[in-house]
Amino acid sequence: PHVFMDPWGTLMAVLVALSLSVPAALIYRHVHTRKGAVIGLVVGALLALVAAIAGNLVITPIYTGWPVSEVAAIIVPALLPFNLIKFVIHGVVTFLVYKPISNRLGQPAKRVIVRGLFPTVRVMTSLAGCIRQR
Repeated sequence: PHVFMDPWGTLMAVLVALSLSVPAALIYRHVHTRKGAVIGLVVGALLALVAAIAGNLVITPIYTGWPVSEVAAIIVPALLPFNLIKFVIHGVVTFLVYKPISNRLGQPAKRVIVRGLFPTVRVMTSLAGCIRQR
């Protein structure tokens, strides 16, 4: 529903999310260390900040009908601090939870035998999802 009610907000959210996550993931893939993770998060945050400002300068005038000069006037007092705080929170939370979650996802699946209608069905469960085998 959000896509149909507010397509401009959705477009901005996707633009900023991709600008944050894709560079961070690519850098971390090549430098698979804590330092690489921090560098990736910082570069991703900076690129996302640039995308957010550029997107606001282009999309906000279309969406609100404000002139670009009015949108530019609110970037430093309102949009810049909001986005900086948001990206710092994203980076800190990602840095803290990524490794424990990735370790859990990498664990081998547990086998569970389901008794009932089909007694030979084995269910493979893991955090990544469920796979049924017959």
